[in-house]
Amino acid sequence: NCELKNSEGLLVHVRGLSSDGQISDNIFEDFHIGVFGDGNDISGQTYHRLTIENNTFRNSWGNSPDGQDYFGGVKLQSEGAQAGFPNIPSRGHIVTNNTFYNTSQMGIEFWGSIVDSVISSNTIELTQFGISLANKSKNITVSNNSVRGCSLYGIETADSIGTTIIGNVVDGTSGNDVPFVYDGIIVNGISVTPSLANVIGNVVKNCRHACMMNYSADGSNIIGNTFIQSGGNINFYNQASSHINFSNNVLTNRTGTYFIMLDADRNNLVNTSG
Repeated sequence: NCELKNSEGLLVHVRGLSSDGQISDNIFEDFHIGVFGDGNDISGQTYHRLTIENNTFRNSWGNSPDGQDYFGGVKLQSEGAQAGFPNIPSRGHIVTNNTFYNTSQMGIEFWGSIVDSVISSNTIELTQFGISLANKSKNITVSNNSVRGCSLYGIETADSIGTTIIGNVVDGTSGNDVPFVYDGIIVNGISVTPSLANVIGNVVKNCRHACMMNYSADGSNIIGNTFIQSGGNINFYNQASSHINFSNNVLTNRTGTYFIMLDADRNNLVNTSG
């Protein structure tokens, strides 16, 4: 039950062999980054099973005087390989039931070998991106989050394996009816083949570009989602991806040009309905 305010650096830094920690019921306000977790690139050690719950993060700085290139609410990463150590996975993290408002670049980001972890029941509003999983994150569940009014995208998985994105609401508007978010959900496979992402039962609406974009992400299951466009162009955009199961989705497009766009080669969209 702490209030941490007015910092130009990191408010809480978790690293090394820290395990089974809990950060809960705090207010983070006017900061560079709220909670930052990373592996120790001197010893090659990392942290596990960090729980971040019931906190409020608001008003992070857009720039940092210490030259760091990230800012926002929560960023967890594992970086053992930077000093020649194996990239040891950081496991078992839970980020749940937090509120993020106006946290500049990001709400929540998992970067590097963050595995077997959960992001659930958070409310995120007015950031550049809401939730990001990047650079070999594995077996992450993103569930029942509300992401609203982000300028770039709501939820993104990039170069990650086995992500489940289920039961989230991504709304491109915030306080008015003008679409703000560019892409609602992005599954970006890049060098990971197949990505084996599961995107199930989400509601995505009011995006400037696409409600969902599946890019170089083979083996994705996109099932039972609702994609509603009222100001953008595309409901579902599949590019350079194969063996996609796109089924039982509901698409409504009031103003755009395309319900579904298939771009480049290797596309194999199967079981299309809804």
